[in-house]
Amino acid sequence: MPIREVCLKSEYAAWYPGLSVGEWIGAFTAQYLVGLQLRYGEPRWEAGDRLLNPDHFLFRGGTPSALRTFERRQPPRFGAKRTSSEEAAPAD
Repeated sequence: MPIREVCLKSEYAAWYPGLSVGEWIGAFTAQYLVGLQLRYGEPRWEAGDRLLNPDHFLFRGGTPSALRTFERRQPPRFGAKRTSSEEAAPAD
């Protein structure tokens, strides 16, 4: 699966001085750089629901974070049968 990439829109260049407009970079790298800027750099602003605001960036490739988060947060399946390699913990 290709990695998720982002590209900064030109109208938000002043908000993200550490990123180049029109350059596609990995979303993980972009999140790291934006997080550093918000913590230590200028300009400062409040991040919304997402650190990489979809109004500010174009996205391509990979799986959108909303889908990955949903997959990770699936509740455990209680009542599912154990496989032979899954032993019950001994009762004390």
